[in-house]
Order: sequence, then structure tokens, then C-alpha cells
Amino acid sequence: MSGTSTLVQRNSLFYLLTQVVGVTFLFLWLASLSQDWSPLNPLLAASQQPDYMAHEMKEAQGLLTGLIAAAGLFLAAWKLRRLRGQDVLSGKRILLLGTGLFLAVPLLMLLLQSTSGSTTLVTASRWMPELKPLLEMGAIVAVGAGLLHLYFAGWALNQTRLRWGGLLAGLVCAFLLGLLEPDQERINLTQVFASLAIVWLLGSLAFYPLIVNPKRWSASHSARATVEEAWEHLARIQVQRRRTLGIFGGLLAVILPFFASTWSVDSLTFQFTRMAGLGLVLIAVLGRCWCMLYLGGHKGSSLISQGPYSISRNPLYVFSLCAVTGMGALSGSLLLGLVLALFVYAVFNNVIDEEQVLLQKVFGTAYQDYCQRVPRLAPRLSLWNSPNELQISLTGLARTLRDALPYFLIWPIFALAQWLQINGWVPVLLRLP
Repeated sequence: MSGTSTLVQRNSLFYLLTQVVGVTFLFLWLASLSQDWSPLNPLLAASQQPDYMAHEMKEAQGLLTGLIAAAGLFLAAWKLRRLRGQDVLSGKRILLLGTGLFLAVPLLMLLLQSTSGSTTLVTASRWMPELKPLLEMGAIVAVGAGLLHLYFAGWALNQTRLRWGGLLAGLVCAFLLGLLEPDQERINLTQVFASLAIVWLLGSLAFYPLIVNPKRWSASHSARATVEEAWEHLARIQVQRRRTLGIFGGLLAVILPFFASTWSVDSLTFQFTRMAGLGLVLIAVLGRCWCMLYLGGHKGSSLISQGPYSISRNPLYVFSLCAVTGMGALSGSLLLGLVLALFVYAVFNNVIDEEQVLLQKVFGTAYQDYCQRVPRLAPRLSLWNSPNELQISLTGLARTLRDALPYFLIWPIFALAQWLQINGWVPVLLRLP
């Protein structure tokens, strides 16, 4: 079991953006890119196997498929047996759903393959080339990719090992089954990624009500929770927030060199977008320092409702969103900045909800009146008020400046990516306006 309480409220917007839309789009994008390219193709072409080796590879593929199917069903049966006699209906539903998807998705792939030559699908693929990879899905590969359902089952059950083990097993088995495809001079990565996309999309949608449950409240929502328990729960939420942003930030740094703006580097639009992005980052840094002047060392000990907190209840998050938008715009693409801001908002939205419940518990009617008067995020300048004197915490101000320094690291990263693209070291896989 993970350290996260089973009562953690799941963020539906974050789930939809990252799991349903984000990962599915990533797999489809990789399927589209890999139609004519794979780093393993030269190796496979050079070591083309004779007929008897192709027969052995076919047997190995069939054996591995059977082992994967048997292992998946055995794991589900073993988990259900452990739950027998226990009043854990949700756990049984999760395992039965995962087993049903594991069996049904390969059958769906066979059905789609049998109809892939139909006039309707061929016409649709001509009008929308992005749909073409979906016609190359493989039922055999889908058996291996079906282990990805363990990822969602583990998430719903709050079992970290099951979740990440299922993710790794699904990816590895899907690629192994694709590699063992006989009679080919290249690995069909399009088939692998398209199968992964369909399996992931169906799994993320099917498990949505079990993972994002509006009735699954956090400890801070419970009337029995003390203020200390609520603070501890919020601390865990903040740790998860930093961990999530760190992981996705690292992934973003890896894939950024393959993105570029649709505008020419010498164009006025490109330069204006970058300068606007730098301006947004500077505004964000100054804004966060401005908030710390009023927050000082009073965070959590008293209700701050003056200065920037008189026009917005969460000005720190507002300036963080401003910074993320600017960081994306530094690439020359305003769309990238907006997409990053939307993702970060999905992360912050859950944290804001948790903080609001805690502050309601600590400050009671005073905070309730504050919420009715001051907007959640968008500033209302007509509400501005500020004292004549402030008690400033230099330690908090210095910490804020230190935390803001990574905002400026994105500038040399984009500059390096642009240099690598110009010199042909890195291909441009996607251009954004």
C-alpha cells in the first residue's frame, strides 16, 4: 500500500488532462512519427532471419502471448481470492473491471483489424491522416499492452507497486511482442504505439469513476479530523504536488529539444513572443516576492487578507501560472505556454481545494466571509487595501527568490535546443504556433 490515504480526493481535471488526453495523445503522436522510422530498423534489416527462424519467432511470440495472458488472469484470480469474504466491493469491482478489459481489448483489436479495409475507415484515414495508425493495431501486441490496466487498478486500489509494476510490464511486453513479429525487416512501432494508445484510452476512461470519485473525501474534509491531522494531510498533498511537478518538469526538459515554433527565428512574431515570455517570468518573480512581503512568517498562523491577498485569495498561484505561461512562451510558441499553464492549474486546483478546507477549519466564519468577498484566483483590483506598515520576513523573501531562480533556466535550455536543431543534431518533431 502507498503512503497516501485511501481518502485522498482525486483531481478530475488533472486526471483528464494527463491520463485520458495527454498520454493517449503522446502514444498516437509516437505512432504517427514512427510510421517510417525506427532506431531498430537498420539492425533488424541487417540481421534478417531465414524462414525457419521466422517460424521459431512466431512460436516464441505465441508462447509469450500465452504466458502474459495466463499471468494476468492468475494475478487477478489471486487478488480476488485474497478479497474473498471481505466487505470490499470496490476492490472486487476494480479487479473484475481490469480482468474484463484485459480479455476484451484484444478481441476489439481483432474486430478493428477485420474491418480496417472498409470504405468508411479508409475514407476517414484519408481525410484525417492522424487516424491511419489506428488501422495498424495488433491484437497480439494488445495482449501485452493489456497489462497497462494494472496501472489503473493499482491507482484505484492505492497500491504503488501494482500501479508502476503494471505500467512497466505493459510497456515491456508490448514492445517484446512487437519485436517478435516474424517475416519483417523492421519493427512495427506504429502498431505498438497505436495499440498502447487504444489500451490506455479505454483503461483511463473505464477506471475514471473508480479513481476520480467525488465521494472520496480527504481527511481534512472529515468532521472527525483535528486541525493537526488536517495540517499533516495538507503537507502530504504539497509533497505530492512538488513531486508531480518535478517529474513532469523533467519529462518536459527531455522532450523540449524536439519542439519548435512555427514562426521563423528571425520573424517579429517569434521575437515578440519570447520577449513577452521573459516579461511574464519577471512579473511572476516580482509578484511572488510582493506576496511574501505581506505573508511574512504568518502563513497559517493568521488570516492574511491585505495587499495582494485583498484582491485574490491565491496570488502566489496566480503568479506561478504567469511564470509557467512565460516559460512556455520563451520557446517562441504561445500555445506551449498556455498548455503548460493549463496543466499546472490542474495540479494547483486540487491543492487550493485542500488549503481552503483547512483554512475554513482553522479560521471558521472569518475565512468564510473572506471567501465570499475575495475571488479565488482572478484579481479584483477594486478590493485593494493595505496597511501602512509591514513586518517583513527576510528569510521567507530569500527563500522565494531562491525558488524562483529555476524559472530562468528555461531560457538557456531553449537556446541550446534551438542550436541543436539548427545544426541538425536534433530533429524537429512538432511545431506549435
